[in-house]
Amino acid sequence: MKKLLLLLITLIFFAVSCSSSKKAENDDNAVLLDEDAVDVDEDNEDGIADDDEIEDIDPCEPNPCENLANSDGICSRKENSGFECGCAKGYFWGHSGCKKIILPHICTGQTKCYDMEKEIECPAKGEEFYGQDAHYAALGYCLPQSFTIRVSDKGEKTVVDNNTGLEWQQEFKPAAMISMDEAYYYCEYLNYGGHQDWRIPTLTELSTILHYDNSPTIDLEYFPDTSPDKFWTSSDFTSSYQVRYQSIIDFEKADKSSVWQSDFVEPPYPVATSVRCVRGETFETEIKANFMIELEEESFQGNPTTNLIWKQVIGNFDNSFSWAARLKYCEDLDFIGISEWRLANVRELETITADEVHFYSGSSSTTYAWSPEEHFGVTSYKDDRYLNYVCITENPCAEDKIWNGEKCVENLCLPNPCEESESSTDTCIFNLNGKRSCYCNYGYSWDSASKRCVKDEIPDETSDADTAETPDSDNSENGE
Repeated sequence: MKKLLLLLITLIFFAVSCSSSKKAENDDNAVLLDEDAVDVDEDNEDGIADDDEIEDIDPCEPNPCENLANSDGICSRKENSGFECGCAKGYFWGHSGCKKIILPHICTGQTKCYDMEKEIECPAKGEEFYGQDAHYAALGYCLPQSFTIRVSDKGEKTVVDNNTGLEWQQEFKPAAMISMDEAYYYCEYLNYGGHQDWRIPTLTELSTILHYDNSPTIDLEYFPDTSPDKFWTSSDFTSSYQVRYQSIIDFEKADKSSVWQSDFVEPPYPVATSVRCVRGETFETEIKANFMIELEEESFQGNPTTNLIWKQVIGNFDNSFSWAARLKYCEDLDFIGISEWRLANVRELETITADEVHFYSGSSSTTYAWSPEEHFGVTSYKDDRYLNYVCITENPCAEDKIWNGEKCVENLCLPNPCEESESSTDTCIFNLNGKRSCYCNYGYSWDSASKRCVKDEIPDETSDADTAETPDSDNSENGE
């Protein structure tokens, strides 16, 4: 009996020893696994490596920039696991590739968000007031303003625009002057900052330094002491009555207007106008080449220079359709197979204003920082409930192609045959059948036989209503 009891105790002892040894071995392995997990990611509490940590994928392999339009082919990896391509001179890396540096692609300067009364924290996508300039600037849809200060041997400061290459006076000639001739003389003979080749800026050039988040509307860090005055530009035009006008910009509210000019007499209403001189290669933006695509039941317009397309102008005659509602309408829009639409900002809006689209004023995604209930348009109103508005999106195709509602196709309006057509508004129209025509000036209609705009005949009493301004469905097809 004693022997049997001794044998049982021995078996129990061995069983307990083996179990303890096995548990210790498992515990050691567990510690080893935990240590390995810490080595992979010290912040990973679960001790499990993420997929992107297990396999580090290089977004530049294969190189997505190699055959990208307007790229130098160099791919750079970004911190968020994304990439960006180097762009050719005159282009920048934007939301949808390498974009040309032109006025509509330069950010308005707004980095803050507003409701109808005050500055607010920028809303998230889907929330009220989403779709403002600050949202899309942060997403890389535009090129941020960028300046560098230069100081001459005499201590005179100039401001270099790193985007356009233009060099500006930091100081300016205040509004003590009246005439354009005085402004011209001042810049022509200016010796400042070590240079003597100064000139009056064009309307486009002066527009590039407008900063819509300040009052006055300029970057006061680089252009301090700028007063909210009107400033001369060298851009002028002649009206249909052969009256010459000089374009000016009011830096109080970024309003663009014109002043009557004459080589013989002083303007009837003298304007106290300042001037800030500029030097460098002329920076201009030609944005007139528009086109229209006619789908089966819809149509949209676009511009190959900006690579933007827009839904037909939307009239706003409902007092209840507020700015927030317009932002939401464009954000929620699903049109011609594209869902990424937005309300145009003030720079983009100016590319749409043309006689052929009957759009002369409108509200935008840019707002007055000091008066949020006002929204910048081509013409700004205190009460803008009745202003038009435009939803825009980026052409998803290459520059020489256009979206037709389903896929990218050849853009039959490139080169634009209407630019050389007399009495045309320069707007080209084509439909899915490949037929194209031109918009004609008032009093002219498109003739498909001669492929040009011809003067309307004076209708008799039995004639139909005047249809001169827009070609009908038959005349808008020239069979090309």
